[in-house]
Amino acid sequence: CMTFSRRSTEYVFGIILKVSVFSIVAHLLNLAITDITYIRTHEGWLYLAVVIDLFSRLVVGWSMKSRMTTDLVLDALLMALWRRKPKNKVLIHSDQGSQYTSHEWQAFLKQHNLECSMSRSLAQYTAHAMIMLLQKAFSSY
Repeated sequence: CMTFSRRSTEYVFGIILKVSVFSIVAHLLNLAITDITYIRTHEGWLYLAVVIDLFSRLVVGWSMKSRMTTDLVLDALLMALWRRKPKNKVLIHSDQGSQYTSHEWQAFLKQHNLECSMSRSLAQYTAHAMIMLLQKAFSSY
């Protein structure tokens, strides 16, 4: 049995409210996040780019390559588009890495009716969401 003080209850319900509001906003805005991580293998490092639909919390696109290039993130986003086939504009949030600030990335977004987001104020939420979702995905293995 868990007990909560008034202060901890307010904290927990505050988090639940923020997550609920964020989930609603993610659905209304058609919001996705993307990031790159790296995995050590016996043959060296492997880079994994992931696109996550924040409303469904599903990985909708991914790509792995031995180099961290713009093609890595473009392939992941292309897979997400093939799988989701969005009818409305989608807001794609990323960090400010060179892959996401490249001319190829920006041209791809424009060509596919996607909106770029790189605000620093969401960086902590993006990183946290990505970490939590990837931990959940890898914990099943």
